[in-house]
Amino acid sequence: MGCFDNTPLEHIDACNAELVAGIAEAEVYAIIAEHIDTDQVPPAIDTANATLEQLGTISGDITVVTGKGFFKLAVQSETGEVKDELVGNKGNKKVKSSFDFFVANTSAQNIGFLRRFKNTPMVFLVKEKSGRVRKLGSKSVPIFMDTGSMTTGKGPEDDTGMQVTLSVVSSMPAPVYGGAIAQIS
Repeated sequence: MGCFDNTPLEHIDACNAELVAGIAEAEVYAIIAEHIDTDQVPPAIDTANATLEQLGTISGDITVVTGKGFFKLAVQSETGEVKDELVGNKGNKKVKSSFDFFVANTSAQNIGFLRRFKNTPMVFLVKEKSGRVRKLGSKSVPIFMDTGSMTTGKGPEDDTGMQVTLSVVSSMPAPVYGGAIAQIS
C-alpha cells in the first residue's frame, strides 16, 4: 500500500469572494512561549478523514500560565505582513512563516521591546483584515526575531520607528487560530 492511498481529495474552489489584503493593525498579540500552559495545533496530516480546512485550523483555546497572557502591539497601518513559503529540497520541504511589521516611534518603550525580545522564543497571533487570526510559532517550535532596527527618519515625510521581522520554520504554514486570546490585564 502506498503512502497516499488513504489521502482524501477535495476540490479547491475559487469563488467570487471579496478579499482584502493586510493585517488588522490593532489586533497583533504576542506571548513568551514558556508562558503558554496548553498549546493547540491543527490535527496531524494523517488524521483519518481530516478535511483541508481542518488541517489548516486550530479550534481549541491556548491556555496560559496563571498571571501571564498575550500582550498587544500597535502596528503601523499597511506595514504588517504574514508570509508562508516552502523551503528546503524536493521531497523534504518545510514551511518558513514570517511576520514583518513596523511600529511607529523611537520611544524608550520600543527600544525596550527590541532589547527584551531579541532572543526570546515567542508565539504571535496576527489578525488579518479578513478577520482570520493566524498563529505564528508554538510552545515547542517558537518564532524568533530575525531582524530589528530603529530609525529616526531623515525628513518630514519619513517614518520614524521600529522595523521587526520574525520567522519560524515548521511543518505547516501559519494556521488559522479560532480560539480565545488570553490577554494580560
